[in-house]
Amino acid sequence: MTSLATVKKVAASSTLNLRQSQRPPNDSNWRTWLLLGGRGSGKTRAGSAWVHAIATGLLRVAPTGPIALVGETFADIREVMIEGPAGICANAPYERPRYEPTRRRLLWPNGIVAEAYSAHDPERLRGPQFSAAWCDEIGCSAIHCGANQPNAFIDKNSSETKLPYFSNGSRDDDVQRAFLSAHHNHWTSGVAANPRSTLTNKLMVDPERLYVWTWDARPLPAFPLNVNVWGDGENWLRGHWMNGRFGAAVAAELITAIFNDHGLPHPKTDTLNGSITGMVLSTPASVRATIEPLLKLFGGIASDADDLCFSSIDAYQTHILDRETIVLDGNEPIIERTLSQVSELPNEVQIGFRDQLQDYQARTSYSRRREHTADRQVVLDVPAILDANEARKFADRILSNAWSGRETIKFGLPLSNCALSTGDVIAFDDAPDQHFIIEQITLSDFMAIEARSISKPRQVPVLPTLPGGQEIAAFYGAFGGPPELAVLDLPLISGASENEQLRVASLSSPERAQNIFASATTQGFDLRGVIEQNATIATLATPLIPAASGRFDYANTIDVDLRNGELESIDMLSLFAGRNLAAVEVANGDWEVLQFANAEEISTDTWRLSALLRGQGGTEDFSSYGANIGAKFILLNDAVTPLGLKDAEIGSVLNFRIGEAGKDFSDRYYSTFSAEGGLRALKPLSPVHICASRLEDNDILIKWLRRGRTNADSWLGLDIPLGEAFERYKIDILDNAQVILGSFETSQPDFLLTATMANDMFGEQPTSLSVRIAQLSQRVGEGIPAFAHIEIT
Repeated sequence: MTSLATVKKVAASSTLNLRQSQRPPNDSNWRTWLLLGGRGSGKTRAGSAWVHAIATGLLRVAPTGPIALVGETFADIREVMIEGPAGICANAPYERPRYEPTRRRLLWPNGIVAEAYSAHDPERLRGPQFSAAWCDEIGCSAIHCGANQPNAFIDKNSSETKLPYFSNGSRDDDVQRAFLSAHHNHWTSGVAANPRSTLTNKLMVDPERLYVWTWDARPLPAFPLNVNVWGDGENWLRGHWMNGRFGAAVAAELITAIFNDHGLPHPKTDTLNGSITGMVLSTPASVRATIEPLLKLFGGIASDADDLCFSSIDAYQTHILDRETIVLDGNEPIIERTLSQVSELPNEVQIGFRDQLQDYQARTSYSRRREHTADRQVVLDVPAILDANEARKFADRILSNAWSGRETIKFGLPLSNCALSTGDVIAFDDAPDQHFIIEQITLSDFMAIEARSISKPRQVPVLPTLPGGQEIAAFYGAFGGPPELAVLDLPLISGASENEQLRVASLSSPERAQNIFASATTQGFDLRGVIEQNATIATLATPLIPAASGRFDYANTIDVDLRNGELESIDMLSLFAGRNLAAVEVANGDWEVLQFANAEEISTDTWRLSALLRGQGGTEDFSSYGANIGAKFILLNDAVTPLGLKDAEIGSVLNFRIGEAGKDFSDRYYSTFSAEGGLRALKPLSPVHICASRLEDNDILIKWLRRGRTNADSWLGLDIPLGEAFERYKIDILDNAQVILGSFETSQPDFLLTATMANDMFGEQPTSLSVRIAQLSQRVGEGIPAFAHIEIT
């Protein structure tokens, strides 16, 4: 059902051999091996059988804790690993487990438990001890920044098509190889990274069970070229497939192999990046003649300071030179600068290569400047096997390097700088961003140096195409318009700073990174943040009934229709630690913050929430409003992003524009709105436990307890931190119609209402009082008030 891939490095190429159930031979040429699987190869079936065997004792491993089931989302775990056609429940021949969706766990008749964990909440995996863990397959798309979001996938036929975070959409085979290499090197690097189990004395992560996306049985290049037979052919260009990529010749290993073939010492190539599909040398050639076109292709730099070293232009270390050390000519340091004429620079670069997907026929790819400055053309014929899109990227880089290197300089340095050598990159202390590479050094009474300007290569996206096809758009034309947004002016919760509580929840389809811009006017917008993921947004399917704050509401439940994401049940300890926090838009347009302990999916995407803890975070004044059917419900997690409010902007109206990162600043991609906020997070919370007692002389002592906005959850100190510049309160005495009879201020959490004052207000000595008490703040004045009708004891 699965295949064992072994990678053998031979001379200047790499080959991939697939062998069924065979360990790699004891040969130093065999560099590494991974357990691979493709679509339909049985990875899920093998994993589900392994978990079931552990749970039922078939593997003679007595579980001492739960089994972890880890996937990208809870939906993936449920639909693939648990209830899918190759999942645990469908393939358990006996002692079939029972799935409890609200608790996200599997329960076997013998009491063994398997718990589901989502990759979107990795912190939940910290702390629990597991007997075993079944994780999703590793893999990474061959796309720019693919490792940022390994499960992101481009598929024009899927509504979930999306680019990884910060990706420009171009094909990048190297990042896929680096991702797999990093996994393999980490899990095989020793017990420090991969400790042994105290139960089985085996490695926690078994290198023999690294299942990797994706080896496809369809023959290359018929797949991906024959799109009339296989509709997913275009997906191969930037997908997880290793067909046609896993045997690529990595630049560092290729250079080393060439030196090895000529019997020469191996150079240093650790910082040389890039790869090609293969290389064909049809005639004998010297090492220099073989390597020079490759270095131009990879943008490499050669240096022979100590040992021969090849590095990429984006990996060099810059030597900063003190301009005062330049050898004097008379009384002034001299740097002779020469700028090449535009007519001497190339207007076009052509690269000749052999195309892997076109039966290895000779092809040409080119890069041309839009401004026609000269007729000069650079033609580079390399004996390399390439993809046409990759060849175009190489041509773009060579053309860019030619123009960035049009300036040459000559200057002298004292012999004390003899550590410098050709190939080193330098810059002067008064212009550290302008870099030069040393091309020649002449020694006399001083070091005469000639250097050429260089710059790190620009990331120019080249969107891939199949031969003979049209260019594939970054999202295959998928466009869902500006994101749906909800702005929340929240109290100070979750330990964030005060100016981070004006937040936004975003929902875009397909999910994409969204930029947040803000301005006090309609111009001069500056970037304030990035929304990296969709928020969990729902609408109320049943009304939220008004209730008292700070208490569990067991009498009422709410049903919510979830637009995206999932909810979960938690225990009380997790709830008190701050989990399952949500905001509900109440009838007056503000947001009540509440928590829920139980979440049950009663139908598709409809969840019933119970054991509600109302009026959290200082929103007790909103818990009395309630919310109507259709009101927004937003889960307060990291996806709800601060709008980037500055301290001086708190309470002021700002204009915001939020839209897809990388798109033009137009209404097609951006939503525009005005908002003010941040004051709610600054308001002191309402006092609690208000009581009144009559003293011997008929005076009335009103007392209460203050609350704190910041760092007030610890039980260690004698009292909670004050959180304000001073402690001061305003007390209003009210009549039955809530009319203020008298207002007072005090600097401590009690107030003495004398008998004379009470008699003047009521005409007699009252037996009860209606009061309104608010803590005062130097920044925002009155805090959230507390209303109470109290009996005088």
